Amino acid sequence: MWKALPCLPVFFALCAVSACDFAAPELPLRMDQREATTPFQVVPDSQRWVNAPAGIMTLQRDLGPQAEQKIVLKNATTFRGENVLQMRARGQDPRYVGRLRLEEFMRRVGGAPAPFTEISDSGLQSGEDALGPYFWTEYSTGTSTLCVLGIRRLEPGAWLPPEGLTVLDIMLRNCVSGTAEEALAPMGAAAITGDRPLGQSSTSGSRMLSPLAGPMQ
Repeated sequence: MWKALPCLPVFFALCAVSACDFAAPELPLRMDQREATTPFQVVPDSQRWVNAPAGIMTLQRDLGPQAEQKIVLKNATTFRGENVLQMRARGQDPRYVGRLRLEEFMRRVGGAPAPFTEISDSGLQSGEDALGPYFWTEYSTGTSTLCVLGIRRLEPGAWLPPEGLTVLDIMLRNCVSGTAEEALAPMGAAAITGDRPLGQSSTSGSRMLSPLAGPMQ
């Protein structure tokens, strides 16, 4: 009867000669690995995902199923650091993206920018305009300078996404010598779409983040 086992040494010897490759297939990078290894690149302002008339420079990086874009804003105050409109876009069906969780979102964009250190759902104020709700917190030293950290989400119909992208999560850090309304303007409906707001005017007041927890993960 024919036996296969004695042939095995011959097979392995042939593999050694012919350099048989049994390497495992390369696994796709996790999102945190993509974030750690993918730098931002300067792109033309014409590639901005939103109108952002106050922007002075646009940077972007491709993260596979997601993409990230930063629009740098002018900082005329003495507060250190960039004023920036930072955005994460994802391509999933918005019905299945999940809830927008503040802690997860802030981790994905590198944490709260200075002068903000810790922020929580309960510490956010809320407003609403033609594009829906937005949320923010403020920091002031008691002078005329005011910094805001704002967060909002845009879904299809509220912006014109590049092909393959749908949901857009936005973080704004903006320090100004002025009011909260002026500081929040770069992420307002008028700045994002280039149109005048058509919805409700801003309303302030503190509330939990549950309304903002409409779609992210």
